[in-house]
Amino acid sequence: MVGKSSYIKLVLVIALLLTSISILAQDNPGEVPFEPLFVADNNINNLQWSTDGDILLFEEDVPSLEQEQVSSGLWYRIETTPLGRDIIQIAETQAIRLQNEETPSELITGIPSITNDRGNVGLVFPSPDGQYQAYPTPHPEFSGRSTVALVNVNTGESNLLVDIQVSILQTPRGYSIDWSNDSSAFTIRRVSTFAADDLYYVSNFSGNMTDTTVELLELFEIDGEGVGFSKSLTDLSSDGDTLIFHGFNENRSTGWIALANLTRDNSADNRWLHETTGFVRGITFDIDSNLALFIDGTGLHQIDLETGEAITLDERINSTWISGAYFSPDGSQIAILGEISKSTGDQALYVIDVPQ
Repeated sequence: MVGKSSYIKLVLVIALLLTSISILAQDNPGEVPFEPLFVADNNINNLQWSTDGDILLFEEDVPSLEQEQVSSGLWYRIETTPLGRDIIQIAETQAIRLQNEETPSELITGIPSITNDRGNVGLVFPSPDGQYQAYPTPHPEFSGRSTVALVNVNTGESNLLVDIQVSILQTPRGYSIDWSNDSSAFTIRRVSTFAADDLYYVSNFSGNMTDTTVELLELFEIDGEGVGFSKSLTDLSSDGDTLIFHGFNENRSTGWIALANLTRDNSADNRWLHETTGFVRGITFDIDSNLALFIDGTGLHQIDLETGEAITLDERINSTWISGAYFSPDGSQIAILGEISKSTGDQALYVIDVPQ
């Protein structure tokens, strides 16, 4: 991997300019072709799926009247049943409270849960197999900052990932965690308000927690060229070894979906997959990591990872009206943040089944 910070900044600027030019060429979508499940008065944040895809947790901001106070939020869960999808507001008394560095308790395996760090709400992220939990906790060295604690639920072993500083004082919240399906690795995206986000790769904890490795992912190399990528548009393969991402460099006029192997120093396995058009709003592996799904300005697409060939599953699901897309772990559903129509600009939440 390449670690040239000045090159990163240059590539990010080029990518933003290219993306802006591309999106201007997209057609006006007019009315959104789906019915919203939830219409928000304020921003929606912290969308997280349960590991089985049956429950979606999210937060709607409630702005504070005091300038120095951090916004609080109303939390909801959407439950998928044979009869449809139900929205349930989570009462404040149901939020799980953590004090100092205590291990979370009363968590439901596989369901992201609410935690509270010094009065600031965040999320606990359980691994798909239920063996681990990752959650924010006060940083032992830096006052007012948080780090991430990794806990083995079965043995009680824990590890503070002190190289990572996160903040849960921001809206949207200052971090998100994405587990591999086999629970062997995860990524942490540290959200920055004033600079580019950071993405960390955490692995090697299954044998001994003290062997945990944390790697900052900055640039990849494909065909001898440095490649930048959007930290919010990534997904880990089922075995935790490969990252799929939306990448770009100065020699390509548009963004591309690409793959990088995270377990080898050799970049030979890294490759471009498919060119994108306009904004990309979501990307994921399928459950077996043989296929990938992504949303760009022309629709929802499926890529065969062996051949790189792509087919369009639905042209209506496109980034001309979508501001964020969050695939369920098995890739069968998409939680979408978007407008109700171009005329109102109201934010709404849609949950859509991926066409088979």
